Amino acid sequence: MLEESDLQAGPLTTQWPDRRSRWKDLHLTPEPVEQFDGLASEFREDFDGNAAMINLVGIEFQHFPGLGVRAGLASTRRMTTGEGWCPHVVNRGGRSFTVRNTGAYSRFASNPALDEYGVMAYLGTGLIDTRHSGLVLGTICVVDGTARPEWDDSDVRRLKQWSTTVMDVIYDRADRQGKRTYL
Repeated sequence: MLEESDLQAGPLTTQWPDRRSRWKDLHLTPEPVEQFDGLASEFREDFDGNAAMINLVGIEFQHFPGLGVRAGLASTRRMTTGEGWCPHVVNRGGRSFTVRNTGAYSRFASNPALDEYGVMAYLGTGLIDTRHSGLVLGTICVVDGTARPEWDDSDVRRLKQWSTTVMDVIYDRADRQGKRTYL
């Protein structure tokens, strides 16, 4: 869970105006996008996780316009930035973040994502806007209900490849849409 000092000092807040403006340019909104849901489902299956998200991280909330969830599991399309681990990725400048066993870290033991959704493992990386000075637009992540001690650097590289695929789709959608969409 992010501490208040994390929220005040890092890119999560300092880059918010640029991130929000770029979302507009790329026609990204918090609303679900069927194509993003399909991609999230694909990378959820690739990692055999319980859920995968394409996440737009704002100041107070994070929204999942792409969501792939294993059948029968609870899910949400919105969380606060105090829940989960994607805000950490944004605050780390988009660098990947792996928590193989969320219950093993006292800092994460009180994270609502652990209690409400049973998230025991997290693997996330940034959605990096290579067309716009490397701005972190959001994240993609995979979560699971059991610890995943086997997640390693090869899994991080694979998730980064998925991130590139998602960005290609974002650019393609934006290039095909001729008007700006506002949040």
